[in-house]
Amino acid sequence: MHSSSFCSFMSFVLVLWNIASIMAGLSFVGIGIYVGYIKKTTTTHLLESLGSAVGINPLIITVAMGTLIVFLSVVCLIGVIAKKKTLLQAYCYTTILIMLIQLGFCLFIYINKDALVSMVQMECQKKLLRNDNQDAYLVDEIQTGLGCCGCLGPRDYNSTFTDIPSSCVADSGDPTNTGCLTVIFEVR
Repeated sequence: MHSSSFCSFMSFVLVLWNIASIMAGLSFVGIGIYVGYIKKTTTTHLLESLGSAVGINPLIITVAMGTLIVFLSVVCLIGVIAKKKTLLQAYCYTTILIMLIQLGFCLFIYINKDALVSMVQMECQKKLLRNDNQDAYLVDEIQTGLGCCGCLGPRDYNSTFTDIPSSCVADSGDPTNTGCLTVIFEVR
């Protein structure tokens, strides 16, 4: 009798967990679609730029992950409600596989962090070299928001023979000496 009540309790917990997971997954899908396709913002352009540097658009990954979360949660929910052992096993194995993939991805990033930082630095400097209005607006927004100047500092503008933009100038009238990559990759 005791194990039956424990199984009922665990079934209840799994149902609640998967309902919450479905809502979270739908939120990922909704945010990815809204930010990526409906409301184009500075953040959207920044994410698309980062995606072009890495080769994968983070907004597409957000939508795909949300869809995967919803799918897995529905599989588990059906497995719990219908008491289908096969569906619960598929859920468990898939969840373990996803965790291993995430662990491998984190390990890959840790091992290749220097190469990734230099790739982001190259993409940042490409944006500075272009005189595209959209890129200039994006760079100005980032510099103003983060209180930084250039990729590595104001000398980036000297090397491209362009004037230091007003978004680099601090309240004192002097250019900010901190580069945006330094601010972004600073460990707090």
